[in-house]
Amino acid sequence: MTEKETAKIMAVLKVAYPRYYQGLSVEEAKQAVALWTSMLIDYQYELVSKAVKALIATEKFPPTVADVIEKINLVTSKPQLSEIEAWGLVKKAIRNSTYHSEEEFNALPQSIQDAIGNHGALREWAMSEEEGSETVIASNFMRSYRTKSKQTKELKALPSDVKEFMQIASGSFDMQKAIKNKEE
Repeated sequence: MTEKETAKIMAVLKVAYPRYYQGLSVEEAKQAVALWTSMLIDYQYELVSKAVKALIATEKFPPTVADVIEKINLVTSKPQLSEIEAWGLVKKAIRNSTYHSEEEFNALPQSIQDAIGNHGALREWAMSEEEGSETVIASNFMRSYRTKSKQTKELKALPSDVKEFMQIASGSFDMQKAIKNKEE
């Protein structure tokens, strides 16, 4: 989104929530537009506009940038499995994982693989014969799945320049991929 498009969005918000923006100086308005632009730069104007309209229709108070990004992600992302649904898939995979853990692991969705870690865990769970162990395994898996899902959601909401900085800081930055993404 460009600064000009962001200014249009902010104008809509000013009309929808006049009391909130009352008394805003020109300098403060410029700062707000610059901040919103930097946070929403990765999104298309039409998408942000629709998200803002949806928020205006349902919220009594003006949305934050986080509210807009959350609404965009809600609309554009495919529905995520609940913890119970994810555990159901894992439980099914465990049944055949004594000898085929790698195949079963690879057949699971990426979000579930991230929560499990590796196919060895499936094999261990399949071989566990302790009474009540399934309940403990289920509880631990669901907690891990919840945490990984939250991390993924939060990372997805970050602007691309922040993601790049995080990759550089962690040493996992791929220069070729960054160049290719910039060209696209």
